[in-house]
Amino acid sequence: MKNSDLIIFKGHNNNTLSFFIKGYEYPDCDKDTDKYDKNWLNVWVKVKSSGGEYEAQDPSMLTWELKELLDWFVSISNGRIPKYKTMRFIEPTIYFELQNENIKEEANINIYLCCELKPKDIIGADKEDDYVFATRLSLNEVNGIVNKIKKLIDKYPKR
Repeated sequence: MKNSDLIIFKGHNNNTLSFFIKGYEYPDCDKDTDKYDKNWLNVWVKVKSSGGEYEAQDPSMLTWELKELLDWFVSISNGRIPKYKTMRFIEPTIYFELQNENIKEEANINIYLCCELKPKDIIGADKEDDYVFATRLSLNEVNGIVNKIKKLIDKYPKR
């Protein structure tokens, strides 16, 4: 994984949340494998905050869900509110929520880490609730995210 491939969200006080796909859960499956099993992607996240650092990986997104995430960010990059303000997946380990009522110059997005991706060792992280990472993105930054997700989809297409 190269740093240039990471999708890095910047938060308050120089906090960051890095997001990346680290391959298929089952990279060597054959054509007869169940459509779900052959399309699970390993989601990797790393949180850096004043409370510490944490990283985790979990097979928690399907190839077509990555495409849905791309479509969600494309809507935002075009200044449109997506059909759903909250982008959720089958596995409830990560989800994205647009906070804006309209999009002019920037998008305010909360990223929620839950279950296997939830930080366990960060000071200030609530042990009971989902970990919430708030980020404010310019539309130019959203376009950069769109381009990186497109590269991930090219690298890990639906099988």
